[in-house]
Amino acid sequence: MSPKTKLQIAELSDLTIGQLVAKYEKLFGEKCRSHNRGYVHRRVAWRLQADAEGGLSERAILRATVVAGESLIRSTPPRQRNERDATKAGGRSTSVPCMLF
Repeated sequence: MSPKTKLQIAELSDLTIGQLVAKYEKLFGEKCRSHNRGYVHRRVAWRLQADAEGGLSERAILRATVVAGESLIRSTPPRQRNERDATKAGGRSTSVPCMLF
């Protein structure tokens, strides 16, 4: 990585979240949907590095497209139900009550 790119990435730490979001929108050309500082910081740093280094090769992009098309990806994870959720929803608890005499 070039010293210029390293310096640009290091300077990201000094930016506010508003400035990071503005930089994200400028680099990606779309509205930033997240205001999580760590996420936006990583994405901007990745884009700066990708622009400086040339990004992924056409072969890598094609392979990633093929792999993504073959995989079974869930858009949302399955909802986990625990005992507390079941009782809130009016369902029956699976635990057996302990009776002391």
